[in-house]
Amino acid sequence: MLRSLQYFDLRDCLMLEKFPSILPGMESLRTLLLSRTGIKGLPSSIGYLTRLEKLDLSYCQSIMDLPDSIYKLQHLSVLEISHCTKLKIGRSLTYHSFGSLSEYGFLKLEYLNLNNCENLTELDLLMMPDYFPELKYLYLDGTNIRMIPESISRFARLRRLGIKNCMQLRKIPRLPQSIRIVCAMNCKSLNSVTKLLIKPGSRNSRDFTSKIFQGARSDISVDPQSSNRLLHRFVLSSLLFDEFASEAKRSISEDEDIDCKFILPRIDIPKWFNHHSVGHSISFWVGPRFPKFAFCIAFGPEA
Repeated sequence: MLRSLQYFDLRDCLMLEKFPSILPGMESLRTLLLSRTGIKGLPSSIGYLTRLEKLDLSYCQSIMDLPDSIYKLQHLSVLEISHCTKLKIGRSLTYHSFGSLSEYGFLKLEYLNLNNCENLTELDLLMMPDYFPELKYLYLDGTNIRMIPESISRFARLRRLGIKNCMQLRKIPRLPQSIRIVCAMNCKSLNSVTKLLIKPGSRNSRDFTSKIFQGARSDISVDPQSSNRLLHRFVLSSLLFDEFASEAKRSISEDEDIDCKFILPRIDIPKWFNHHSVGHSISFWVGPRFPKFAFCIAFGPEA
């Protein structure tokens, strides 16, 4: 009966097409890893795993739907379903198979990875804060979403949002206070830009829309507390000009302990860096106190 089994790893079992039915009593299982298997679905008896904390279905490219009983996994904290190219994501996680909204949610889920799930085009059926009240990490990289619903601002614990390579994404709305890191590289259709890097209330805090995008709209915003925290760590995509980066840098007061990260898709080092070097090292003089500094590395193509 495997009543004491806590960890079940079937990763890379490519010939496994059907996961067997689960008998009552396997309540000790905490981790179930099925990534890169050939399974086409999960049995409804998955609901017997009431103590399951981690479920990994990544790269299960034949799976199309999730059973209604998945809502019985009320201790689930990590759900990996990235690269499930046939899975109908939104409806699978919030709706019953007969079309009605589920009365349950994933009340302990903290980590949800939907990277490269190509069928994911809309988030309206997924972005329901009451269904994911503990969600901290949400990864949507490489999906076909066009917009992020306004309801994301009500995900009170969300710390990290991954939206890299979302080629259809056009708008990012107001983000919650809890957000710390946003990674939005290579979102080529994004037609609005963010002011999150500019510290609110500072003398340099103003609209840089015309400097960042020529004529682009700037309607990504957060409350002042979130913006102040996001200044510490924010990963931004699209075209970032020297002047914008320089203004953001100057808006940090001298007495702040800042961990500031910029990923700039460009072919040279911004002009506002005082010291440049080609090669494997760089040297410069400092005074009696080692100053705060920013550094940039530009990688060239192999010769």
